[in-house]
Amino acid sequence: MEKSSSIYIKNYLIRKLAVDTMVPEKIIDEVITHQFSAALDAMSINKSVEISGFGKFMFNEKKAVRMMAKWKGQIEYYENMLVDATEQKRKTLEAKINTAKNNVKALSPKMD
Repeated sequence: MEKSSSIYIKNYLIRKLAVDTMVPEKIIDEVITHQFSAALDAMSINKSVEISGFGKFMFNEKKAVRMMAKWKGQIEYYENMLVDATEQKRKTLEAKINTAKNNVKALSPKMD
């Protein structure tokens, strides 16, 4: 089975494993999702995670600082734009502000 460029790698892995092992795709999807969720949880506690056969993933402190500054700048910029915004534009800006605030909230515990 060859991967086409239009399919996500996760979906390709699920299909390939399902064919090779004759296990339903749903079960393989649940296992892969669990593994990546566990890796993401571990990454929130530690600064690195190693997945056998895939490599070691490390938290990049410098990139996190840049992203945090970017998101905080976006929040300030969008809040300033709210003053003169129409009702339709206001909803869009509030959604962008909420997204940026959620990103800041998610990244903050890792930057201690």
